[in-house]
Amino acid sequence: MTKQVVGVLVVMLLIGLMTVGVGAQTFSLNADEWMSLSKISTDWEEATAGMNLTTLSAELNVTKLVDFTAAYSFGESDEFKSGGKEVWYSDTDLTTLRLGGSYLLIPFVRANGGYLRTTLNSDWGLGSGPNESTTISGLYMGGTAEVPWGRGLTLRGEVLYSPLLAAKVAGADTDASLLSLDIGGKYHYSSMQITGGYRFQRYALQPQDEDLNFEFSGLYLGASYRF
Repeated sequence: MTKQVVGVLVVMLLIGLMTVGVGAQTFSLNADEWMSLSKISTDWEEATAGMNLTTLSAELNVTKLVDFTAAYSFGESDEFKSGGKEVWYSDTDLTTLRLGGSYLLIPFVRANGGYLRTTLNSDWGLGSGPNESTTISGLYMGGTAEVPWGRGLTLRGEVLYSPLLAAKVAGADTDASLLSLDIGGKYHYSSMQITGGYRFQRYALQPQDEDLNFEFSGLYLGASYRF
């Protein structure tokens, strides 16, 4: 995990250095901590656990109309519980890599699109042994709205959706979908920004003709620096 995080940081810094060469308007590095409640639900059981997710991202504004983003999220849940009792499967590790861009459609509104890959390592009894890995990947689309609200404050909302993701659960292929909502704001001070809000993500899968859903929801707080 540490090597992956260092690798992502190096790549983001290299992208920043490249902005001089491509004449980009701005480049920013961002980090936030998401204090989420994670939920795993199947046809026969539902369990929840706390999970802190860290997201590191870099945003390159090529022009006023176009920007590109690379983001990497990682975290580990606490022990899952159902009805106040610990369930028989273990905690869950999650990583997500997202590469995408956006285009300014009208003032304050952008269309988003890109590629994501999420990996969850746990044991929820759908295979032959522990530490089963679930991977979810594919293209997504969505939209972002940002509206200035007072001096230095911007309100922000984002919706991402993908109905046609490919997933592999315990070695078996299945279809998946994603719905992601992000509602919050950011406060600008010079080159710094403080960000915060509420975030929700839901992955819906159907391995072995059974429903398997992963949900993450909660508040987040972060900061960014714009070059």
